[in-house]
Amino acid sequence: MQTQGVNSKDCSLEEIIDFWMGIVNQIDGNGLKKGTWFKSPELKNSIAK
Repeated sequence: MQTQGVNSKDCSLEEIIDFWMGIVNQIDGNGLKKGTWFKSPELKNSIAK
């Protein structure tokens, strides 16, 4: 299984939390919502046959 490239061995827990809080602050600062999971809507074929 491949991860997103950040390994907890490369950073301290404090660095990881600081990085995440930076992301959270950017999200909140732009009036956006945080989400970790959502169901994608079903795609409809828009090409007429």
